[in-house]
Amino acid sequence: MTSIKIFLRQDKVIKRNFEYPVALQIIKDRKKKILYTPYTCKKEWWDTKENRPDKNKHPNFKSIIHNLDMIRNKAEGIVLDLDREKTVSGRDYSIEDFVLAFVGKKKINISVFDYFTEVVARFEATGQFSNATIYKTTSGVLFRFHPNTNLAFHDIDFKFLRSLEESLIAKGNIPNGIYAYMRTLRALINLAIKEGYCKLELYPFKNKFINPNGYDPSTLSRPTRKRALTQEQIKKIIEHEVPAGTHLYDSKNAFLFSFYTRGMNFRDLALLKRNNIIGDHVEYTRAKTGKNFSVRLLPPVKDIIEYYIVNNPYSDYIFPYITEFHSTPKKIHERIKTALKRVNKDMQQIASEAGIETSGINITTYVARHSWGTIMKRKGVSTSKISEGYGHSGEKVTEIYLSGFEQHDMDEMDEKLLDL
Repeated sequence: MTSIKIFLRQDKVIKRNFEYPVALQIIKDRKKKILYTPYTCKKEWWDTKENRPDKNKHPNFKSIIHNLDMIRNKAEGIVLDLDREKTVSGRDYSIEDFVLAFVGKKKINISVFDYFTEVVARFEATGQFSNATIYKTTSGVLFRFHPNTNLAFHDIDFKFLRSLEESLIAKGNIPNGIYAYMRTLRALINLAIKEGYCKLELYPFKNKFINPNGYDPSTLSRPTRKRALTQEQIKKIIEHEVPAGTHLYDSKNAFLFSFYTRGMNFRDLALLKRNNIIGDHVEYTRAKTGKNFSVRLLPPVKDIIEYYIVNNPYSDYIFPYITEFHSTPKKIHERIKTALKRVNKDMQQIASEAGIETSGINITTYVARHSWGTIMKRKGVSTSKISEGYGHSGEKVTEIYLSGFEQHDMDEMDEKLLDL
């Protein structure tokens, strides 16, 4: 007798977003095996009686329950097949036989694009919309290069990757963009191998090669372009007046709030609630990394917070981006994307009106993040302290953020040769 059930494993390490893994449990001959599904769930979203996501609480109930039912049906189908084989051969099967069948009996001929679609659906079902977006984008890039919906994993080899890379270069894609697409394609193929859709011996990224432009496809990433404003330019933004109550005013406040809080990411800023303000600090968990931050509230930040509390007294959120209409993770994600575009567009207008010469730099919320670190560096703060402020894993990451010295600084340095 083999029993199968799907359950929320609450004794497992909590995910950074306070979700637990949804697992498939198999018991055969008093032996138990637990396999993990691609899904996670919060405790309060799980129906313990039905052992499934709660249809009244889980924001993506329909999508995730459909996929979990498919996993359960697959497991039950394998048990039926093994039971039939037992009847014919007279040989009983073990729990290891089930696991091998569950992991190994995959459709090797699934197309790359169908698999992209499946993985995107998993990300969306679990609220990982940023991952879903890059996988969608990479799938589109790949299809424009090879518009055949039947593209198989065995079609992607050394020659294919080199041709794809050269095509992207010819179309003017920047190195970091190419790196993102290649990294995503590599991650997809790694997952396909793990799940049995692609054979390990077909893995196309094992051979490193140098393309005509002289860089390795496994390390396509290039240092991020320096995107920092000077202290004088930041001051111009501070002093530039825009009418209160307008989207320009909100955008200016968001930019400066980020600057004064060590370059807080816009998503974290948009999701800040009043209960994140504890005494003279704002305390939050960064959505991207799961790291906790406690940042002192400088007077300009206190003024911004007070303005929104007074003018929007019934909202739990500090900034006016998320409302009761945004009731699901997907709606919140889409709203933040739209709001960020508005803020970045407004900051270009504000920079222009303030007479800021940016030498081609687009003034975005990301510039606020770069500017904080660069200005701290110019004030003599050590890279290690700036790295800690950013929450980086090491100083090498921080150095990418820090702007190089201004041209006139370099000119003055060169003039010191005349003192010999």
